[in-house]
Amino acid sequence: MKLRMFCKRCGAQLSDRAAFCPRCGTPCRMKQQVVTAPAKKQYVGIWIALAAVLAAGVLVTIFLGIVPLLQQQPDSPGEERHAAAVSRKTTAAETTARTTAKAAKATETESETTTTAAATQLEPQTAPETQPPAEPVLSPEEQRRNAVVEAVLRSETTWLSAAQNEIPEHYSTKSGGNEGWFQDLDMDGTPEWIVGGAYTYLGEQPSSIYYIYQYRESDGTMQPVSVQDYNEERSWFPVCIDSTPQGGSTMFQQQMQLIGDAYGSYFYTLHSFYHYTDAPGGVESLRTFSLQKNGGSPVFQGVGANNLLYLEVDANGNPSGEYSSFFADGVKVETPREIYDAYMRYFQPKTPYTCSVHPIPCTVSSAGMSGLYDTMSAAEKQQALLASYDGWSVQEAPAERWPMVDKVKHLP
Repeated sequence: MKLRMFCKRCGAQLSDRAAFCPRCGTPCRMKQQVVTAPAKKQYVGIWIALAAVLAAGVLVTIFLGIVPLLQQQPDSPGEERHAAAVSRKTTAAETTARTTAKAAKATETESETTTTAAATQLEPQTAPETQPPAEPVLSPEEQRRNAVVEAVLRSETTWLSAAQNEIPEHYSTKSGGNEGWFQDLDMDGTPEWIVGGAYTYLGEQPSSIYYIYQYRESDGTMQPVSVQDYNEERSWFPVCIDSTPQGGSTMFQQQMQLIGDAYGSYFYTLHSFYHYTDAPGGVESLRTFSLQKNGGSPVFQGVGANNLLYLEVDANGNPSGEYSSFFADGVKVETPREIYDAYMRYFQPKTPYTCSVHPIPCTVSSAGMSGLYDTMSAAEKQQALLASYDGWSVQEAPAERWPMVDKVKHLP
């Protein structure tokens, strides 16, 4: 800001270059210097004070920075050289110590590696243990099945010999399709082994008799089941039919009917056909058999000494009503109506069943039948027997399957 100057005498405004007042002529330059001089002196003092403060700050800063450096430096050149030498020796010693430690550690590691390798070479190299496969856990039913099959294999000489060579008394010829199969005759849960199918003709008549042999497991072997009928005991079971000879299992299922009563007992009815009678069409009969344990000696026993049902038939195969009877519970009836009523009373409370089996052709006499047991290996025989054991089953049949029911319904 520009300062204005005035004349001290008359108060007129002066220019900054005027030497005298233009109004009164009074000299004014010196006055101006006198008037402005105190201000200039005042500013100069301020700047000097500021410069002194800054210089003091610089000196303090330099002092604070230099003193620590002077304390770290040696007092003399000799001491400086001594400190440098000590520093070099210390550094060299530390370096040597570190090198020695590294070398010792490397040696130790190499030693451990060598020791481990040597120990590994000295230890015997053993193959990892392999656990044997766990034995399958068999159920009691599977254990029983295996035991029965093994018993059949163990006793095959006995039952094969009977099926191939044994000729019943009074008959001189024997041939046909022998088969073996499992079937539970007494429904106790363990099937019996049945072999048969060989047959012989009865003289000039077209009827034929099939011979069936039955075996039951006991103490690891198959024991023969004797057959008791008409107070006669023998080793084979006869089935008389009038038809083209068939395999043993097929004939057995056609002629033998499993029946269950309300008391949980089971028996078989045997439907037989005989031509050697005076009747024009022969005679059809129905008998009952059940498997009895008899204290360990099993018997396939005929129930009663008489036929359950006895029917004479005409030349067309229809019941004639003559010389016919039904015998049950100690009562024998002979008229057609009585026979029908007695038959229904006997069978209606009972349940008929059908059986399914898995037969094995078992002798070379089984002409035209493939898969003969005789020609199998031991493993094949076992597999065939297991399949036969598992192939046995029984199902409830409708009431129309009562044995000979069609014949009874057609009584005159």
